[in-house]
Amino acid sequence: MSDIKAGNHFKSYLDIDEDDFVDLELGVNDVSHVLKPRLLAGELTVAEANSVLMFAPLTDGNKGKTGLLAVTNFKVTFITSDTKESNCDNTYQQNALLGENDICLSNIDTIYTLGDKKRRLIRGQTIHSKVKGLFIVCKNMKTVSFSFKFTPINEAKAITLSILHHAFPTVHTRLFAYDYNEPYYPQYNCAMFSNRADWHNELIRLETPGWRCSSVNSSYDISLTLPSTLIVPANVLDSRLIEAARHFRCGAIPIYVWGNRQGCALVRMSDIHPTMSDRTQENAMLENVRSAHPQKKQPVVLDLTKDLPSAKELYNSYLKLKDLCTPDSLRQFGIQDSKLLSLLDSSRWQNYVSMCLAIASQAADSLCSGSTVVLQEGDGRDIICVISSLTQILVDPHYRTINGFQSLIQKDWVALGHPFCDRLGHVIVQDTIMAPYLLLFLDCVWQITQQLPTALEMSETYLTTLWDSAHLTIFDTFIFNSEHQRRTSQPPLVLRSVWDWGEQYNEKDIALFANPLFTPKYIVQRNSVRPLDLQAMDMQKPNVNLISKHLEMRLGSLSMLSPMKVGKIPPPVPPKPANRDKKIINNAMEKMLENRIRISHKLVNLEIWSQCYFRFMPILEIKSGGKVQIDIQNRILVGNINEMYSTLATGETFKAENGHNYSTVNSFFPFSKSDDSRLSDLIALSTSLREDVMCDSQSLLNAPD
Repeated sequence: MSDIKAGNHFKSYLDIDEDDFVDLELGVNDVSHVLKPRLLAGELTVAEANSVLMFAPLTDGNKGKTGLLAVTNFKVTFITSDTKESNCDNTYQQNALLGENDICLSNIDTIYTLGDKKRRLIRGQTIHSKVKGLFIVCKNMKTVSFSFKFTPINEAKAITLSILHHAFPTVHTRLFAYDYNEPYYPQYNCAMFSNRADWHNELIRLETPGWRCSSVNSSYDISLTLPSTLIVPANVLDSRLIEAARHFRCGAIPIYVWGNRQGCALVRMSDIHPTMSDRTQENAMLENVRSAHPQKKQPVVLDLTKDLPSAKELYNSYLKLKDLCTPDSLRQFGIQDSKLLSLLDSSRWQNYVSMCLAIASQAADSLCSGSTVVLQEGDGRDIICVISSLTQILVDPHYRTINGFQSLIQKDWVALGHPFCDRLGHVIVQDTIMAPYLLLFLDCVWQITQQLPTALEMSETYLTTLWDSAHLTIFDTFIFNSEHQRRTSQPPLVLRSVWDWGEQYNEKDIALFANPLFTPKYIVQRNSVRPLDLQAMDMQKPNVNLISKHLEMRLGSLSMLSPMKVGKIPPPVPPKPANRDKKIINNAMEKMLENRIRISHKLVNLEIWSQCYFRFMPILEIKSGGKVQIDIQNRILVGNINEMYSTLATGETFKAENGHNYSTVNSFFPFSKSDDSRLSDLIALSTSLREDVMCDSQSLLNAPD
């Protein structure tokens, strides 16, 4: 990368000619020719275009930079002489694999040519006329505009064709994961559910009677979409499972994903083959599920295809949401802004979020009443992943931690065969439908963080970053359709987990992934949430009771000031066990009800995930404001308590941090640039409160009216 320094590159290019451009921006020598993209191991440059203009979003060509536009087998990258300087903002999330002006090829959703009329380009299209510019829309709502006004015609055409060809591959081996050859040393700390031991350990952790681990699918003879290890009813022989699998779509027989000591279980299954009218095999398998329950209770079967969106419906909803979040001009933004709520309502995105939360709550209630719940859906790979995961978050505190949440995605999404490659559009295959079920799930989880600020360890920044990482084709986590496809991929590739966050981010950015208000145990009352047991945070320091009590008092008052929107949902009434002599059942019921969290699924109580959807529209950002300021004050509070903690042991004088010193952070932090480099010290201070939990940036943003 060039070390040439330049002045401010934000200039107006509306009414200048080529000679003016050379004099103003490049001087005597065209620095584009000495700029080169930063390449990763295995990354190759495919095409380059010099003297390209990149415009800032929603500036209508009034502000931009000049530089080199390049396409590699991994990304589209724009390089200017001041790129190195622009990456020095300590408050801006910096990815070690992608620069600020880089776009992973798999993140590109649509490409338009700019000129008299905006036209969409498709793969394989022949370009006859001169390309004046490009407008690229990404799957994570990012947009970039390029002008080729001063670029040689042949370079502009070549760069356009290269982007079209490499952004929409038709073969899986064209993904960069097959080319990336950087040495990899796994550091992740979550269960991957890629072997029998992980499934066995999960069954032991949950202590659910009546179920066993089976290797009947070890050769993937039963199902190509299910993992090699399955948890099935203990009273069913493998030979019976093989026979039944032929009647289910994708061979997805009823399998266990969660349960408790009381004996109730959460089970997933697909529908019967559409060519079969006889449902005898389905009824027989459901009878086996019923028999696995200690009290032989009839399971509650939830057909998810009745009310929840199909892949096509979800994709259409996503398209409307994306159009709302990616205007190409100030005029379009103004039109959309004037009718934002009606456009959002017509997309039905919030409706789908509401439906998922409602059905997950229904499933959680049934589990808490002691009944087994069976989730059923088409192939058993799409919306069932959303409902199953949400249900487990509502009933199991383990999945509300970062490690538990990552294990949950590995189990219910990766291992159980959610077709990430198809649904995220990594490879273009005929008759496949893109549908961002993962984004729908993350939005639902985000709604929980807004209603219950102390319930989840995952921060808003973590959830947004996870959605961005789903489009990075370096990691294997989200690029395969099944465990079978991952294991049989040719040529073999190094399996890099996205949960190794150190591969992408430094400690400062990773520290923002955890919620500083996270409380492992708490009581949910009507319209309120308060900490219950802060000693469970395992703070191995002196005077822990005094500090915990102080923290509980302070966080309790803060929660009253937080903009929570919790519906008036009464606490659940413990059901009466059939046999009161079974103490183990009573204890399991009490523990489950204690762990259960309740949220409102009503539309009036849902918010728009502004950080994820609007962060690439600077016009919506609040300078030195927004709900992110609440998060900063929470961090300062935790940091002060941690500092006071240390001084109690040393006898030193405690000096509280002043929260007014950090008011320069903007509302889309850390996805926009701010002016305060001291924030890194604040993050480090609050991080050391707990060794097992990093700090969080819950950027709670208001949606525009």
